[in-house]
Amino acid sequence: MRPMMRSRRFVGLAAGMSAALALTACNSGSGGGSSAEGDDDTVTVRGCTPNTPLIPSATNSTCGLNVLNAVTARLVHYSDNGEARTDLAESIATDDAKTWTVRIRDGATFTDATPVNAQSFVDAWNWAAYGPHNQVNAGYFSPIVGYDSVHPVDPDGEEGLGQAPTPGSTTMNGLTVVDDRSFTITLKNPDSTFPQRLGLVAFAPLPTSFFIDQGQEFGEEPIGAGPFILEEWVRGEKIVVKENQDYNGPSRPRVKTVIFKMYDDTEAAYNDVVANTLDVTDVIPSSAREDERYQDDLDDRWVANEKGQIQLLRFPDEDEDDSYQSNRLRRALSMALDRSELVKLAPGEALVPATGWVPPGVAGYEADACGQTCRFDKAEADNLRDNAGGYDGTIRITYDAETPSASNPQMWTEVCKEIKAAINETCEVVPASAARFNDLATDDQTDDLLVIDKTMAYPSIDDFLYPMYERYGVGNYADYSNADLNDALARAGSRANLDEAFTAYQDAEDDLINDMPSIPLWYVNSLAGFSDRVSNVKLDAFGLYDLTSIVVIG
Repeated sequence: MRPMMRSRRFVGLAAGMSAALALTACNSGSGGGSSAEGDDDTVTVRGCTPNTPLIPSATNSTCGLNVLNAVTARLVHYSDNGEARTDLAESIATDDAKTWTVRIRDGATFTDATPVNAQSFVDAWNWAAYGPHNQVNAGYFSPIVGYDSVHPVDPDGEEGLGQAPTPGSTTMNGLTVVDDRSFTITLKNPDSTFPQRLGLVAFAPLPTSFFIDQGQEFGEEPIGAGPFILEEWVRGEKIVVKENQDYNGPSRPRVKTVIFKMYDDTEAAYNDVVANTLDVTDVIPSSAREDERYQDDLDDRWVANEKGQIQLLRFPDEDEDDSYQSNRLRRALSMALDRSELVKLAPGEALVPATGWVPPGVAGYEADACGQTCRFDKAEADNLRDNAGGYDGTIRITYDAETPSASNPQMWTEVCKEIKAAINETCEVVPASAARFNDLATDDQTDDLLVIDKTMAYPSIDDFLYPMYERYGVGNYADYSNADLNDALARAGSRANLDEAFTAYQDAEDDLINDMPSIPLWYVNSLAGFSDRVSNVKLDAFGLYDLTSIVVIG
């Protein structure tokens, strides 16, 4: 059991390595004011104030991640389809998907001119995982052997009065420095997709200077090895990053300077983009999405990008309501929904009809994995419902009424209407507070269908399957269990060849059609707007700025 959690090519797969996966090097405030600030090589983007120090293992909000994404480099970076490609790594290889050997590319340096070496990673990851440091991203290191010795479990949880035991070690014995440019990672269990995680900011290396004061100065002025350098941070006003001219990685920026202008109000940022006094905003406010007004305001100055997020209807635990245990009824409910019409109720281009349980832009994604079962077919839905014997009672759909991405009463009401029209079952919508919904979603004591938002931790197919549907997955709160699926997921994770692993995970996704533990509804897009002086604006699969792609055109 893992502790956490057909495009088949993993870029850089070494030829001739039948039992080994290798990644090898690829070529490659209120705002307002003037956008260019006097320089054609400068762009301004909507920023917000980071709520934590700018330390990779402490940062999980968009405000901080956008900055750290620019100034740090990791072993890999992500392509548009979510596949990991080498950055600071020259190669990442394995023979068994359990022990990985990392070779760091020659000549990589931090912006303080010190070298990026094997110790930079091992020290950074050990520091991040060490329990007393209380790093929010510590859990990303839990697959590594020795994590439990540096991060023992708090017996009464984070909210309890008790304290976690003192760690028995300060370092994970699954990390070993081989030489200046090489280190090994030993996992608790085989996991062929482990390199897919290594592009997350949490896995960034740290310079020696970080450990002098345990990151206090670093949190204010982070030192990375990425395409940009943090030059200035004026609290409440702006963060300025400039091109790192010593950066020799695969993602060189096309502009010299990026200014994150701090906005407390997304409406103000949007209005400044409309007026061409701000170059890019990563948020189109709901007021501008209504009736797709932003398309009139911005003309062609907007972009919708795939994001690693899906909304589903999750069926309850069979012990709570065995009426849903007929897979015919589950399939009937799925086929009763006209997704192409329902997504029109969402503002703008926010939603795309789902054709499977894994979103586009995620490595291993396979189109149409759900097949006919995720396509509207009233006649077949009605037939399946009759064969299943119908539902005994009223179908209840409960959603989080306080979270914007899920709070759309009109949409959930229409879902109920479509169920009634297609299969003649009574259905009602139940709004819940965020706290109440969280209680329902993380406990199996409900017989409601729940609207679940699944957002990726890292861009790989396994992150959408293993946590949600493996018997002991951390997100499997409905206690779903299928022995065949569990075996398929275990086989996929143990494949040393990533092509084979992705194919095996896709086969496991196909198995979900048999039981339908959830109904895929739609994928969630991110939207950005931009001024008339820039082009090639993109948000990545996490909804973060791709600052290296932006081009100034006038």
